[in-house]
Amino acid sequence: MTGRQRLLKRLDEAWSAFKDSYAGEPDSRLLETGATGDWSVKDILAHVTTWKLAGRRSAEMRAEGDGLPLGSPAAVVARVAGHVGAARSSVERR
Repeated sequence: MTGRQRLLKRLDEAWSAFKDSYAGEPDSRLLETGATGDWSVKDILAHVTTWKLAGRRSAEMRAEGDGLPLGSPAAVVARVAGHVGAARSSVERR
């Protein structure tokens, strides 16, 4: 197993453990604000998921020699904030 494969395996294992940490909780509880500041657990999940996907794609592109696809740090923060806002809106419409 290569170093890359070991790293991806460890990330997948950590992600599974993270998802297990809130498994079985009702949506109503996951939507309550106050998990940290005004954010609900669902807000945090959307945020972490967005960064996970961005980080994984960035690592893949760097490994392929394509450089960083994310843009400036300010652009990344703005994009993540947009994803979290969209996720929050989507959840609130349920």
